Amino acid sequence: MHALDLLRVSRLFNPTTRFYLLADLGVVEKNAYHQGQLAKLNLQIRNSTGLRGPGSRAAQYDALHYQNANELHPPEMLSRFCEMADLAKAEGLERILTVDADQGLFTDVYKAFQLYQEDIVTPCYQCSQIVLWSTKALDAYCDGLLTFWRLNETDRQELFTKYRTERDFNDMHFLDIFIKGKTR
Repeated sequence: MHALDLLRVSRLFNPTTRFYLLADLGVVEKNAYHQGQLAKLNLQIRNSTGLRGPGSRAAQYDALHYQNANELHPPEMLSRFCEMADLAKAEGLERILTVDADQGLFTDVYKAFQLYQEDIVTPCYQCSQIVLWSTKALDAYCDGLLTFWRLNETDRQELFTKYRTERDFNDMHFLDIFIKGKTR
């Protein structure tokens, strides 16, 4: 299923929920079809490049990522969490549900999450594809990403051992470390 189809399904189940799409506006504006379809979905489209300016945490993450020659994934896999944290603060949000583009919402999110008051709600410790965050927790997750890359290699490997997670670094494994660190 195409991400646009998943957005349509999510909107059907959540007709009044405020949806944000964080994207490079230049890419969205170049595709008239997608631009028109997104307008029909009543999305708040925010320019991701505006959250990646000099000194932004997303830009800091990218720089730290590139200092690590062993990294195989693109830096945006994780720096997007800093973009989302900064967007949540800028919009004055208290809670934010982050959803990957290949995920859909097949229920009313307010009803599904109304009983949860925790700072982080996710189906599993490594399920970073869909997470309900308090703005404070998402902010701390972003700061944790920056801190991780500022550690030396030995200290990073000790984190993987301490929290018994896989040793390759991605959003799922860091979420595992982050949640375990908060719950111990």
